[in-house]
Amino acid sequence: MIVLGICDSQDSGAALFADGRLVAAVNEERLNRVKLWGGFPSGSIREVLRLGGVGPEQVEAVVLGTRITPNLVPRAWRGVHQGLRKRSGQFGYLLNAFITYQVAARALRVPEAIEAAVARAVISRDLRAIGIRARLVSVDHHLAHAAGAWATSPFDRALVVTVDGLGDGLGVTVSVGERGKRLRRVHAESGFSSLTLYYSRLTQVLGFTPIKDEGKVNGLAAYTDRLPALGIARGLLGYRDGSFTTQNRLLPESPDRPPWSELKRWSREEVAASFQHHLEDVFRQFARHWLRRTGTSRICLAGGLFANVKLNQRLAQLDEVEGLYVMPHMGDGGLAVGGVLAWLGSDPEPLDHLYLGPAPEAAEVEAAVRASGFPASEPADLAGEVAKLLAAGRVVARCDGRMEWGPRALGNRSILVQATDGRTIEWLNERLKRSPFMPFAPILPDDEYDACIVGGGKAPHAARFMTVAFDVTPRMRDGCPGAVHCDGTARPQRVSPKTAPELHRILHEYRRLTGLPALINTSFNMHEEPIVASPADAVEAFSRARIDALALGRVLVERPAEVA
Repeated sequence: MIVLGICDSQDSGAALFADGRLVAAVNEERLNRVKLWGGFPSGSIREVLRLGGVGPEQVEAVVLGTRITPNLVPRAWRGVHQGLRKRSGQFGYLLNAFITYQVAARALRVPEAIEAAVARAVISRDLRAIGIRARLVSVDHHLAHAAGAWATSPFDRALVVTVDGLGDGLGVTVSVGERGKRLRRVHAESGFSSLTLYYSRLTQVLGFTPIKDEGKVNGLAAYTDRLPALGIARGLLGYRDGSFTTQNRLLPESPDRPPWSELKRWSREEVAASFQHHLEDVFRQFARHWLRRTGTSRICLAGGLFANVKLNQRLAQLDEVEGLYVMPHMGDGGLAVGGVLAWLGSDPEPLDHLYLGPAPEAAEVEAAVRASGFPASEPADLAGEVAKLLAAGRVVARCDGRMEWGPRALGNRSILVQATDGRTIEWLNERLKRSPFMPFAPILPDDEYDACIVGGGKAPHAARFMTVAFDVTPRMRDGCPGAVHCDGTARPQRVSPKTAPELHRILHEYRRLTGLPALINTSFNMHEEPIVASPADAVEAFSRARIDALALGRVLVERPAEVA
C-alpha cells in the first residue's frame, strides 16, 4: 500500500510509505530555500513521489499529520501563513487569540470537526492539482508527534511525552506505548499550559527569533552558573502533581512590562541559564511523576521543546530512566511521518538512518562544478583524500548520498573540520556568519562512542541523530576540545559503517592518520539559510563561505590557495 504523509504547518513537508515502510521524506524549506517554510508542500510531495518511483495515481491514501493547526485562513490563503510568521511575535494579540480559539474549538468539538473537514477539502483540491485523488484523512497533531517518537523508537514499552508551542489546541501530552497496542493517552494540557510559550517568549525577549533560535538560548545558558532570574522563571512556569500551571491567554503580556522587562537587569547568559535551569528542574519532576504512575522506565520525546539537547540529557540522567529516545525530526517538520505511523498504528521499528532525501546526480554535479569555475577531480579513493585534507587542518564540505531528513546535518550535507584548533572554529564561524557562542558537535565512529561519551548507554540510538547532549570522557575533552561545549558536554553523532559506509570510512581514515576519535560536524549552510539540498546549492554555499574543499558526489572540488 502506498501512503503519502504530509504536513502544512511550519516546516511543512511530505513522506512516502510503501507497505508500512518509510522510503522517502523531504521538507519544503530544502527545496524552496525558505527557512521553516509553512504551507502546502507541493514540491516535497513531487520529490518523495519521484524518489519512491511512484506516480500520483498510485497513492492509495494521504494522511495529514495535523487537523486544525494551522487553521483555515492560512490554509485557504497560503501567503498569509508566511506573512503572519514573519510579522507576529510571541507576545502579539493574534497569537493569544489563535491559542484561545484552538483550545475552545477542541473543547467544543463541533467547531474543530467543521474546520478539520473544510481543511481537508482545501487540501484535497491542492492534491488533485498534483494528480492525487486518494482519500485524505487527518490525524491529531500531538498524536502524530507521539506516534513519530514511539514507532521509530527501539523500545517495546515506554512513556511518550510531546510538547510544542501549540497543536490542535494542545501543548502537552503524555501517553503509554506498548508493542501490539495503540498509544494510550493518559494526560493532556491545553495551549493554556504555562509551558506553551515559556521558552519562545524568552527567546524573543533576549533578542533572538522565536520558533527558530531557541537553540541559541540553550547554548548561551551554559556560559554561567549564576541564576539571578530564577524567581521570575518560577513565576512564569509552575508545576504541581503531574501538571504544569495554566495561564489566561486573554490577558496581554509584553516584553516591555513586568515580569519580562525585569530581565533587562541581567546579562543574556544569566537570564538564559536561569530559565534553562528551571525548565530542567520542573520537567524532571513532571517526568518522574508520569514514569512512576505508569510503571514505565523508558521515555520517548517529540515536539519542538525536545530540540533542547540539555533538557534531554537531564531526563536521560534520571534514576527512573533506563532508556531515552527523541524523535529525530522532533518539531512540526516530523508530522508527515508521525501522522502516517499514527494512522497505521505501527509498532516500533527503529530508524537506522535519516538519509531519505535526494542524492546528487552526475549530470547535476557536472553542471554545478562547470558553472563554478573551480578545479575538480575524481579521486579513486575520495574518502581517503577527504581524510588527508582534514588531517592537514583543511575544512571540507560534503554533499554526497541521500540528503538527511530533519533539522540536523548527519554527514551527507555537512561541513567537517578538525576539533583540535580553536582558531579554525573561529574562522568557520566567521565565514558562515554564525553566532560565536554556539557549540559545534562531534561526529565519531560507532566503536569510539563508549570511549568518548559518558552515560551514552541510556540513549545509544538517539545518539545516531544528535538529539541528546552528554558529558564527555578525557579522550574526547583532551583530543577534540573544539567539539566540547564550555560546560563539558557534547551532542554527538555516532556513525555506523552499515548505514553510512563512505562517511564512516572518512572517520576511520582520519583516525588512522591522526589518532583522534572525532571530527566536528556542522550543517552545510550559511547562517539563517536551510541546509543545502542540490549540487547547485552546495557549490554556492562553498563559494560564499570560502571553504577549502567540497566533496560533491564522487567529485572533489578544491579552492586554489590564491582565492582562499
